[in-house]
Amino acid sequence: QGSIKEWEVWNEPPNFTGKDQTPADYAKLVVAAYDAAKAVDPSCRIGLAAKSAHINYLEQTIQAGARGHYDYITLHPYELLDGVAKDAGTEPLFMNIVPVVRKMLAAQDPAKANVPVVFTELGIDAKKGLETQAVGLVKAYTMGIAQGVSCIHWFEGRDGDSGPMGLLDAKGTPRPAYLAMQRMIQHL
Repeated sequence: QGSIKEWEVWNEPPNFTGKDQTPADYAKLVVAAYDAAKAVDPSCRIGLAAKSAHINYLEQTIQAGARGHYDYITLHPYELLDGVAKDAGTEPLFMNIVPVVRKMLAAQDPAKANVPVVFTELGIDAKKGLETQAVGLVKAYTMGIAQGVSCIHWFEGRDGDSGPMGLLDAKGTPRPAYLAMQRMIQHL
C-alpha cells in the first residue's frame, strides 16, 4: 500500500493466459484487480493492457465488462516500430496508435476517452543493426510524443534475457541508441 502506484494488469494479454482464454476472461481479471487495488489504495492507477497494438482486443475486453475499471492503457507496438525503423512506410500506422485508441474509447467507454496511453515496452533488437536501433529509438520517441503517448519505456536498458535489445550491451557498454537517448534528453 502506497509503495506502488501503478499496476499493469497482465503482460501482453492474451499472451500466456491459457489456450482458451478470451477477452471476457481478461475483463474479469481486470475488474477483480481494479476493485482489490482501489480498496487498498484508492489513489493507485490500473493499466488495461494488450500485446502489440491490438486495440481490437482492448475493445473486446471493455465490451466484456472492463468498462470503467482502468486508469490508463498500455501497449507494446514492437512490430510497428520495426517497420518504421526499416523505412518500410509504416509511420502512418505508428502515428495513429493513440488516435485509434481515443476513437475506440470514445465509442466504448466515453468517460475514459482521454486516459493516458503508455508504451510500457518498446524497442529494437540490436541485431537489426546498431544504427537501425538508434534511429528507431529517435523515431519512436518523437513520433510517440507527437501523437500523445504519455510515457515510453524503452525495452530494455541493458541486455537481459530477451537478447540484445538494450541501450547498453551485456557488459554495460553504451550502444549508439544510448547516445541517441542522451542527446534527446538534452534537447527535448
